[in-house]
Amino acid sequence: MALTHIVSAGGGVLLVAAFAPWSWYPLVVAAPAALLVLWLRSPPARAFWQGYWFGLGYSGAGAYWVYYSLHDFGQAEAAFAVFAVVVMVAVLALYYALLAWAVSRYAKRRCWQAALLFYPAAWVVVEWLRSVLFSGFPWNLLGQALVGTPWSGVLPVFGVFGAGWLAVFCAGAVVCVMFCSIRVKLAAAALLAALLATGAAAGARDWTTPRPGGAGIALVQGNIPQSLKFERGYLRRLFENYRSLTEPVIGREVIVWPETALPVYSTRAGKLFPDKLRRRLDAAGSELLTGIFHRESAGGASYNSLLNVSDGAYYHKRRLVPFGEYLPLRGLLELFRRFVIIPMSDLSAGAGPPLMRVGRHTAGVSICYEVAFGGDIADALPQADYLINVSNDSWFGDSPAPFQLLQMARVRAAENGRYLARVTSTGISAIIDDKGEVVDSIGLFQRGVVDGVVRLRAGMTPYSRWRDWPVLGASLAFLLLSLMPAVRRGAVDHA
Repeated sequence: MALTHIVSAGGGVLLVAAFAPWSWYPLVVAAPAALLVLWLRSPPARAFWQGYWFGLGYSGAGAYWVYYSLHDFGQAEAAFAVFAVVVMVAVLALYYALLAWAVSRYAKRRCWQAALLFYPAAWVVVEWLRSVLFSGFPWNLLGQALVGTPWSGVLPVFGVFGAGWLAVFCAGAVVCVMFCSIRVKLAAAALLAALLATGAAAGARDWTTPRPGGAGIALVQGNIPQSLKFERGYLRRLFENYRSLTEPVIGREVIVWPETALPVYSTRAGKLFPDKLRRRLDAAGSELLTGIFHRESAGGASYNSLLNVSDGAYYHKRRLVPFGEYLPLRGLLELFRRFVIIPMSDLSAGAGPPLMRVGRHTAGVSICYEVAFGGDIADALPQADYLINVSNDSWFGDSPAPFQLLQMARVRAAENGRYLARVTSTGISAIIDDKGEVVDSIGLFQRGVVDGVVRLRAGMTPYSRWRDWPVLGASLAFLLLSLMPAVRRGAVDHA
């Protein structure tokens, strides 16, 4: 194995430290800059393997928590869980192998074209493909690390892909300053300074407008271990745990329990919720939302749902987790069920807008993994006054994944200019403001309630209006512009 392969894998592992819980965000510039220099100095075949090893380190360090989900909670044999994670990481690494090959093959002629046109655009396209192909896995997208930094103002304008483009453009500008001609050095430095100043200034602008008042909200984190959650005899104790935490905050406009807080079908909800509790909620003007499973009829479609206990309205999760909530390519992969036992894992996807009327206001709602997809959350605008995300993060064990999901929720709040209330089973539950900053939270593996207020906002950000299409369109245009000289040379050589 070449030394550059080992260094590339180490660089991929190090880049994960740019994300929560470490948040060393300058790495989103430093790592792509070092990779660009390496790939430009390597022939395409070698660059391909350098990119592949980088992808192995990056994807492996960022997604190793899948092992916990399969082995610790899915009851998979350790060998099978390791095999599944290795296959997933090996596939994800291919995206970066192809990126490295393309940079080495097509972007060597002019330093500034490679660094400022081709490279940022190609990185964006690769991240977008990773987010949409094979159900999508938009975990630790580069722009995610910029939320809460001086340049998070890019998020409500261009979204997470636009923030990623900015990071890689800055990396390319650094390479230009270090290795290109004097004229290009000066131009790159000026562009870099202008972009960073513009991005910082954008953070001061409010793209949405405040509405009077707010909604009192209580986020109930029961800290129920996944190992106990689905035990048949534990259900009554589980409900009493949530009820005891809820009693002191009855009177808040909205009370929210996590995803599958009640791991049963909704037909049993009536037996769990005593009339006395319902009457107290109604008398106090409180509405209770809880995660629960819902089945339309005996043998009918089943859903991972959010139930408004007060009025009986449902939101059914629209984007399911492959292998966890449904089995893709069932005919080929039925063998998977022999190795992993995941309760309630044969679900259907919901449809319709992700909106619920809660108290006096309309909330944009999402369940767990849906918060990783910017377009899914933006579907709630402009109707949503604020956003709610419920999740069962106990699947991730004691890993960075809960911190990274919270970071994704912060990105969604900033992209859409809305407060976001996020409640999870074992943490981290939080109220996030319209800039993506955490207002109040409760930590991992703690039992308690986040009791606060979500402020109401109206209007749409540029991102929520146009989604990812401006950044993707510009990236494709930049790729074509930077490839035109190579295409012309090929036409001449062919003639």
